[in-house]
Amino acid sequence: MIKIAVDNLVKNKVRSILSMLGIIIGVASIIVLVAVVDGMFFEIQAALSEFQGITVIEDGALGPPFSRIDASYENDLKKMPYVKSVVPSGAGLPRTIDGEPVAFELPVIRLIGSDYSKKTFSTAGGIGGELIEGKELDASDRKKVLIGVDLKDKLNKFVGNTINIDGEKFKIIGIYETASSFFNSSILMSLDDLKDLKGISANKVPQFTILLTDVDKTEEVVKLINFKFEGKLKAYSSQSFGESIGGFLDILRLMVVAIALVAAVVAGIGILNTMLMSVLERFQEIGTLKAVGWSGTDVMSLILIESAFLGVIGSLTGVFLALFLGIVVIQGQFGLTVYYNPVIIVGAFLFGITISIIAGVYPAKVASQLNPIEALRIEWVFFNEKTCGDNYLNNFKQWIFMANRIVFDSKILGGKPIIKGTRISVEFVLELISSGMSVEEISEEYSQLKKEDILAAVGYAAKALKHEEVLLIGQ
Repeated sequence: MIKIAVDNLVKNKVRSILSMLGIIIGVASIIVLVAVVDGMFFEIQAALSEFQGITVIEDGALGPPFSRIDASYENDLKKMPYVKSVVPSGAGLPRTIDGEPVAFELPVIRLIGSDYSKKTFSTAGGIGGELIEGKELDASDRKKVLIGVDLKDKLNKFVGNTINIDGEKFKIIGIYETASSFFNSSILMSLDDLKDLKGISANKVPQFTILLTDVDKTEEVVKLINFKFEGKLKAYSSQSFGESIGGFLDILRLMVVAIALVAAVVAGIGILNTMLMSVLERFQEIGTLKAVGWSGTDVMSLILIESAFLGVIGSLTGVFLALFLGIVVIQGQFGLTVYYNPVIIVGAFLFGITISIIAGVYPAKVASQLNPIEALRIEWVFFNEKTCGDNYLNNFKQWIFMANRIVFDSKILGGKPIIKGTRISVEFVLELISSGMSVEEISEEYSQLKKEDILAAVGYAAKALKHEEVLLIGQ
């Protein structure tokens, strides 16, 4: 049964491949999209772990790059309970680096400015990190920067080199590294330099970074600031920010899974169409199988096995495609982090197989309910040398190839009848024909066989198949 199923799929290679293509795309989409979202989640978690203290920006601003706070709020924030220090800081995006426009790509290149008279590098701009080359910035450093290790590799820069940012030259005095690639492509500088680059007035700052005497009081202080400065300032901690981002990513994960599932269901419809067309085109074969003893369950199992094969091969290919796209393309070429969850991979694989089998149920049911007598009468080719002309032998071989496969897989000739006057069996003659030999070639090869003997052997096979109208030869 498995051999027949495989032969049927191989016989219609193009149709089988097109059907599997839908499953491949669906399975690969589920795995890759979820892997990208999960990779973003873990990167953001790592980035948030680098945040220190509380970040305060202008209420209603989309983020620090768009925030403008009156510098006088620094004194008001210092009076809040548990506040150890309030450091003016800010962030922005460069327009050009070394005269080249900065393309939007991940991780984003950021400019992070901080007042180093009130802060050390280890908490610059609200992020933690480690200096791995050069020296730290201090309060008197102007036109000097630290760059992240990833940006160093990308721009091929070293300590002592010059970097041009938005038309202004800065000297690189150090290289730093954090636990998150989100910050390893950033540029640290003094807040005054950042304000000059972004045209921020002297009495404004983009944000404040607040360090506390007791980190356990973080959420309490955040609530106090938001209550006291409602409508003016907005405070958040890494924990609250992480929770909001996590909720957003959960929704995004569900959305991408839903989109991928739709693709997989469409693929299932394609497989249903393929299997149904296969059944309609194989009425003779299915009718013959039932005529020689196959039950409706056997026929149904055959069609479902074919559907399952499409699902297994398509799903397995989709898994490998997802791994290739994620590791080689998305991570290797675009620098995005991908995280493959084994549960998602196994689930997508099984989902692809399940969709394929479900899609094969209806065609299998149609095939199992065929009446063998009616099925055998549908579209049988009547062979006649006078009416079929040059196509006679080709059609003859084509039918015999199919009949031979069914006959000898099913062993219905059993006793292997010998052709009268020879020691050659009908089975042997049919095998010669199914191998591609013509009637004339067989007669020449086996002189004891005449053309009418060969045709008589085929007639016996037709009779054995319990269908009197299969062949009308030499009429």
